[in-house]
Amino acid sequence: MPNKPVHLFFAFLMFLGAWFLLDKFGLGYLHLYSALIFLGAVLPDFLDPPGNWSHRKFFHSRRLFKVIAIAAVVAFVLGFSSRNWFFVSFSCLGYISHLLLDLTTPAGLPY
Repeated sequence: MPNKPVHLFFAFLMFLGAWFLLDKFGLGYLHLYSALIFLGAVLPDFLDPPGNWSHRKFFHSRRLFKVIAIAAVVAFVLGFSSRNWFFVSFSCLGYISHLLLDLTTPAGLPY
């Protein structure tokens, strides 16, 4: 995973934005949310390892990006009724951060 530091740094920036939102709502568990964002940021390369024939297939696709983006929004909204959904939402946010960075590379993301 040659770009692991870049993915983690971008995930950290997304966490800072999410922290700002969470601070407005007075929610806790910031250490868990940050760990889940970082886990989500490296998860795509564990599922589709670089250098493998399957790299940038399904787990790096635009289809999955759309599904995870929708799941993140739904989980965030549901998080106000049950805090457990926030954990799902922040994992999705880390995954999205990884795919956004991969989208900017020459190889991009497959459909």
